[in-house]
Amino acid sequence: LRVCSRAARCWRDRSSMRIKRHKAVRKTLRFFHVNFGFREPYKVLVDGNFVHAVVASGNGDVEATLSKLLMGNVRAFTTRHTLHELQGMDREYRATLEGARRLERHKCSHDKAQTAAEAIKGEIGDRNESHFFVATQDKDLQRYLSKVPAVPIIFKTVNGVSLQKPGVGLQNYVKRASEAKMGVQDYEK
Repeated sequence: LRVCSRAARCWRDRSSMRIKRHKAVRKTLRFFHVNFGFREPYKVLVDGNFVHAVVASGNGDVEATLSKLLMGNVRAFTTRHTLHELQGMDREYRATLEGARRLERHKCSHDKAQTAAEAIKGEIGDRNESHFFVATQDKDLQRYLSKVPAVPIIFKTVNGVSLQKPGVGLQNYVKRASEAKMGVQDYEK
């Protein structure tokens, strides 16, 4: 019988939690890969709130953090609307602005000035044909995007960066779509 110290137990608990989190992320990535065709390098559309959350927590580079979460190559994008919003903020957001400037800029398909959230909604559309992941802390934007099929959402928590699991509505949508493809066709009746 071996007695473990408290530090050893804590390390083992953290290690098992990390494994469980990676397993859940792999499962979610496989879901989006099989059902919607997401492939590496993963394209992530990032808003200013998420950049601020990552920079403020001391995680450093946004793209490296996303790459570590998704366990693969990542191309992180931001929009000019996000940069414009961050430029209008106080001095405490200067590090956030610098972090956002390091990301690639995605050219928006619209010209009129709008908020960063509206720009992200416009780029995603109603089918997310560009296969973007969306990294945001904005709860209203997350709620809107969760209703759009084929949009994986990334957010920052106290414990780290997380990938939202597909909801029941999205799973039902995929199930209906696959049944429609596999069902008996009209000409076969």
